Amino acid sequence: MNMTRRAFAGTGSAAIALLLAACGNDESATATTDEQAKEQTDSTTISTSLTFDSAAWSYNADDDVYYQIGVPYCETPADESYETLAIFVPGAYFEVTDNGDGTYTCERSDSGAVGSYTAATAPIVMPVNTPGYSAQAALTEYSSQSTYTGAGIVYVHAGCRGRDHGAPAGVCDLNADGAWVSYDEATGTATITSVADFCVALKQASKSLGAFDQLDRGQGENTLFGTGGEAGHFDAAFAQVLDDLGSSYAADYADDLAKTDDEGVDVQTRVDMYTPLYYLLASQAGCGTSVPARHWRIRTGINQGDTALTCEMNLALAAQANPDVETVDFATVWGQGHTQAERTGSATDNFIAWVGECMA
Repeated sequence: MNMTRRAFAGTGSAAIALLLAACGNDESATATTDEQAKEQTDSTTISTSLTFDSAAWSYNADDDVYYQIGVPYCETPADESYETLAIFVPGAYFEVTDNGDGTYTCERSDSGAVGSYTAATAPIVMPVNTPGYSAQAALTEYSSQSTYTGAGIVYVHAGCRGRDHGAPAGVCDLNADGAWVSYDEATGTATITSVADFCVALKQASKSLGAFDQLDRGQGENTLFGTGGEAGHFDAAFAQVLDDLGSSYAADYADDLAKTDDEGVDVQTRVDMYTPLYYLLASQAGCGTSVPARHWRIRTGINQGDTALTCEMNLALAAQANPDVETVDFATVWGQGHTQAERTGSATDNFIAWVGECMA
């Protein structure tokens, strides 16, 4: 079966219908890859089609899941230890022939269902668990994803490179005054106090001057946007402030911002590729060069000190303002920090329930 990487990475009935139809019928689908991502990538060449052998599925009886592991998604991978993916499909979505050698030939079932989902309507979920822009290892053996597959969701795990490989490797692998509200959980009442007081008491900055682009190039982002295997500065706005102040650091920033990576890509372009607002906001050159997700769910812990209060708000507002986005479910959770913040329940269960609402 053949399937474009872009279509495969999407979610929704069209993607899963195409995926499972191709499993049985050996049909193919093509789509133009994002030209910018194609031009900015390093030595990796993203395959124009993603190929699954319909006769090479394995089966896990405990989870009733058919799966394939170690499927390359690059024609010329830069790092084969990362650039493969695994797929896990609920057994109800397939009609199966046992090949007698531990593998199975799978065709789409038109009658199978898990809950309200069928092979034609089930969503595809792909995690991006890359805290601090770290790499996400590819799976090399079966790993139960029954929380998702048991709910009728097709689960895809794609390995991807991280900050040590430099930007844009990761995305190419995938492509003081004012008012605040404090909440009393015991009484259910709220009182207004200043943002300044809130930040001093509950939202202390976890990064030193320069934040993500630290003066000594000591943050993970400095590694991510560095060149030649060395950390580098990347924040042009902060560089201008330092220059205006006559800081001795200004020259270091100017030197780093003038560098290009091994593919000749400048720093600002690499930063843009990691910036959602560059693609969401009509005021940015990147708007219209990609297709944003139709549905967004954003959760943050309000006490986290890694970013400013405005960071997640700007993302939510930018998504709401984009005409291609249909819904934005945003909440910042009181009393939680830099974590998978939820007011009640678990992040995974709440996410699965939200996917179901979007598919309804």
